[in-house]
Amino acid sequence: MTDTVERAIRRGVLGGTNTFMPSGVVARTGLDTTSDKVSFTFLSQLVAMANSMGIEPFGEEFVAVIHPALEPDIIGLTEVKGIGYNYPEPLYKGEMARLCGIRFVRSRFGKLYLSGGTVAQAATDLNGAVVAGATSITVTTGTGLAAGDWITIGTLESATAEQVQITDASGTPTLVIKGAGNGASNFGLKYAHADAEAVTEAANVAAICLLGANSVKGLYGSNTGKYGKSVIKEDIDSLNRLLSLGWYWYGGLGIVPKYVLRGEVACGQNIFGGN
Repeated sequence: MTDTVERAIRRGVLGGTNTFMPSGVVARTGLDTTSDKVSFTFLSQLVAMANSMGIEPFGEEFVAVIHPALEPDIIGLTEVKGIGYNYPEPLYKGEMARLCGIRFVRSRFGKLYLSGGTVAQAATDLNGAVVAGATSITVTTGTGLAAGDWITIGTLESATAEQVQITDASGTPTLVIKGAGNGASNFGLKYAHADAEAVTEAANVAAICLLGANSVKGLYGSNTGKYGKSVIKEDIDSLNRLLSLGWYWYGGLGIVPKYVLRGEVACGQNIFGGN
């Protein structure tokens, strides 16, 4: 149930154009890990802007759902105080820190723009198609690419774009890579990629979508209620061995773009696979 609702909200908040970035940067491609990572100052500015926009906090705080890759950068801030189990207020599922009036919730639905920031090397592309599970790729030019570097294969923000790490560049332009893999014991590519697909080395960018009580609106049918209902069907077979389980909800969700503020920062963490 939660996944279904979060997918709908994620599409809405990421579709808006109301963005705010550190250091006066106005384009995602201008963000780099040297000066544009998350900071106490930036978060304070983000909250001040949200308040001035009329976004209504939940009580005294806003909520930001973040990708797990951004967590190390936030936890690493000097100003962060960890949350204990005896915190006086109930914790949101996945809540990992509170700072500057923001409750940070870690979720796989948090957004990470793979190689969306400042490029480290001139972009290249695949010299030949590769299959899912492959542990090596050949690029048109491997200038500047070295073992330990992280690259994104595929058109950025496409469904099959994925990040891998170069583990051996001694055979450049053929590179040995490690990725999310396409099976339980495979650590190569997750997806197949066609000849000439882009290969990009650039800083990852993480979204900090600030949401308030008036950011998301919705309605629901009286027969399912706000949170839906479980549907269980028995007696499917003669020996009653099988059970059908489902979740049913009738309603809709809408995002109010005016009351959503998306902060974007360079992220110091890389990932295997896609987002």
